[in-house]
This record gives sequence, C-alpha cells and structure tokens, in this order.
Amino acid sequence: MSVEIIRVEEPEAVGWAEWLWEGAKHQAKERPYLALPALGAGVVAAPFIPTGAVTVGAAAGIGFLASGVSELVWGPDAAPPVTYLPMEVAQNTTDIHGQSLMRGVTYMRHPRPMQEQSIIKSTDFHNYIISQKVAEIINYLRAETRLKSLSIFIRSSDSKYAVVGGKLEEIPVQMKVDLKNQSERRMTLTYDDRSRIPHLPTYVWLDDFPEVVAATRHARNGTMNFSQSTDMSFGMSGTVAKLAKFSAAWLSTFVLEIEATFA
Repeated sequence: MSVEIIRVEEPEAVGWAEWLWEGAKHQAKERPYLALPALGAGVVAAPFIPTGAVTVGAAAGIGFLASGVSELVWGPDAAPPVTYLPMEVAQNTTDIHGQSLMRGVTYMRHPRPMQEQSIIKSTDFHNYIISQKVAEIINYLRAETRLKSLSIFIRSSDSKYAVVGGKLEEIPVQMKVDLKNQSERRMTLTYDDRSRIPHLPTYVWLDDFPEVVAATRHARNGTMNFSQSTDMSFGMSGTVAKLAKFSAAWLSTFVLEIEATFA
C-alpha cells in the first residue's frame, strides 16, 4: 500500500503546462525509459481525484507528476512521485477539515480507496490514521458485545515509542520493562450503558484486525486480553518522512494491547 503525496507549488519562471512539457522532453532525451509515459498523451492525473469544485478535466491537465518527471525536482532515486497542484486548483480542493490546501504545505491522501478523497496534512497523517483505527476497533467491540470496560495501549514493536492521544511519544529506556504499568499511556474506557450500538455502515480498517474479530466472536460475561499488530509505514521510507515532514519513527509496526470486560 502506498500513499500519495500532494504539494501546492508551481514553477515561477514558466507556465505550468510549459514547464511540464519542457521537463518531459528533457527526460525523453536523457532518460527515455522514464519520460516516455509523460510524452505519450500529456500529463495524466492518476491517481489524483479532485474534491470540491475541481473538475476531472482540470486535474488531468495539471495534477500528477509521474516518476520520470518527478526526477526534475528531486533528482534520480531521491524521492517518490509527488502530485503538484497549482494555486488555482488548490483553492478549490479541501482537506479533511474543509480547509483549502495551502501553498508550501505537504499533504497526503488517505491510503484506502474508499476514502481517497480525504486529504490530510502530512504532519497530522499518522495521528489521524491511528485514531481512525482505534475508533473503529472500539465501535466494533461495542457493536458485537455488551462492553463494560476497555483498555488499549499502543506501542511500537520494539517498545521504543508509545502512541498517546494519537501522538507519538518516545519512551525512555529505563521504562521499557514497566511499559504496561504506565497507566497514563493506556486508554481506559468504562461504559455504564452496556447496550450494543449499531455497526458502522462501512469499516475502513477492520479487515486489518482479524484478531479483534476472532476475539469478540461469542464473547460474553468475561474478560479478554489480546494483541494486534498494525503497520503504520504504508510502504514509505525515511526519505518520504523527510520530504513530508513527519517523524520517521512512525514508519514501524505498532502493537495494540487490548483488555476488555463484557457483561
């Protein structure tokens, strides 16, 4: 699974279309195997999907830089392709908070096709995704069981980092042995109303959590303890983290330790 990176930038010296065309011709001369797709029928906006008032036609004309053309900006093997939007398109494209995309800010598209119109600031991306995953787990548990209490602790697989309130926090070495006793790092919820709630119309991440589904099947009058891993790297590298300005510590597998009691 990969994540599309989006930036609102455009060259100052020449027009947008002219810049892309000149760059593509340069690639055709220097690296024909890279530039050929860009020269075939113009620049194609894939996988860019416009939001707001942007039309598919406008996006197709000025959206996506394929791998060959991206080398014009980043150099060979320096970084993955980036979708560059000119300001007139960005002003009619909104992020998850309904704000127009801003010049010089790096964004990332939601990695799941069903939510590909969700655009998130790169610095908020992992916070948003881990919070979304946890919220789905909680909803699923409450829909499947008569949940009395729930405790969730999230740590990196090497126990170097913990996720607190959606934020990544480094754990001092001397605390590693006592991780499970750090209650302030554990999300604890209790429910006076133990009625089941409706399932979400659609789950974005549930297929990634088979242990959650298996553990809650027929769970009644008791307790449950299990761990579930989730990969937060999405195929990205440290180079991407630097480009997108988020902590490379997120590029890891995280373990969700879940404890629950049921009525």
